[in-house]
Amino acid sequence: MGTLGPVITAVPTADAAENEEAARVLAPLLGASTVALEGDAVVERVLALARVHLGLDISWFSRFEGEVHLFEHVSGDGARFHIGAGIKVPAAATYCSRVVAGELPNVIPDTLADDRTRDLPITRFSGAGAYAGVPVVLADGEVYGMLCCIGRDAHPEIDTGDVRFMRVLASLLSDEVERTRPLEVARHETLRRVHAAIAGVGLRMVYQPIVRLDTLEVVGAEALSRFDGGPPTPDRWFREAAGVGLATELETASLRLAIADLALLPRDIYLSINASPELISNETTRELPDGLHCERLLLEITEHVPIEDYGVLLNALAPLRERGVRIAIDDAGAGYSSFRHILRIKPDVIKLDISITRSVDSEASHRALATALITFAAEIDAGLIAEGIETIPEMETLQQLGAGFGQGYLFAHPGPLPLPTSTPLG
Repeated sequence: MGTLGPVITAVPTADAAENEEAARVLAPLLGASTVALEGDAVVERVLALARVHLGLDISWFSRFEGEVHLFEHVSGDGARFHIGAGIKVPAAATYCSRVVAGELPNVIPDTLADDRTRDLPITRFSGAGAYAGVPVVLADGEVYGMLCCIGRDAHPEIDTGDVRFMRVLASLLSDEVERTRPLEVARHETLRRVHAAIAGVGLRMVYQPIVRLDTLEVVGAEALSRFDGGPPTPDRWFREAAGVGLATELETASLRLAIADLALLPRDIYLSINASPELISNETTRELPDGLHCERLLLEITEHVPIEDYGVLLNALAPLRERGVRIAIDDAGAGYSSFRHILRIKPDVIKLDISITRSVDSEASHRALATALITFAAEIDAGLIAEGIETIPEMETLQQLGAGFGQGYLFAHPGPLPLPTSTPLG
């Protein structure tokens, strides 16, 4: 807390009796209980109560970050006072730091008439005529920040009763901070980790060969993202990236790494890259590097969220197809959505999902579905790749059913380049 540290334990808070009485009064105002409100809704309701009760223009909930004061939430027309959520100012310039340090009272009814505030730069800059503020103190005594209200005009009616009311509201904010702090810590850790991967730290690509099932010749390679540390699987990495709004950025980083490796593959080997509809619709994907051999790219459309507008996706795919990029539907047969993808997108390649490939030699239902998709692919003149082949009986059954290509542990595990020159069966 920087210079605020020495005064932390001296900040007065509402006592138990005040809290109990205030809880009874505030319950109907907050909605049956604060538990019924989610996250920011609790803060917004508390801020609205504060400014309406005091009759001032705006209220805010702020946080001390060392020598900086961050406005986390603002209720009312903060623009009139040059205040808004996300704005940071030097803590020493604010009323708030002076209140915590004991240099200013919690209430200043007329800032222009008070010798302690009249000539402060913050008074002139903000145009505040009245101020009320109390610290938000956590259970361990840490001063987290402030709950404050200001008005354009002087407000002589503000008194110590209003301060008591604000302290109760501050205790509610303190409870909310204590509840959400572990979530925020986890979110910040996820942001740090994903940003590092986007920058290339701990993100790498591995490649799994795609083979012709009749000759076992390697014809392509699927690029797969791998991460050092963090969540145990790539899927978890991408889900966490989506949770902090960075899924497309992480996919883009993987795409760029894979494309950069295309030159390291033999010229007769194509590169298959996974891409979500969101990534395909992103300008970064459409602006593939000049001179890239796009005819050697197979873009596998994965699905992270439902596609709301196929028109947007098809418009994004058109220029890629014009440059020679082929399109595949990944995980075909895993659900209804994959069939809808096939009908709308008309792919060049269909990838048979591992859930069908697995035990296709022994499960009649798997063989029936595999047969249907292999026949359908032939009807629309699309290639078919069976994913997840692990045993020779699975491979032989798929060959008999007419599948042309496959990949899986039977041939090779994903690994770094260069690709193996032959499979163990070749």
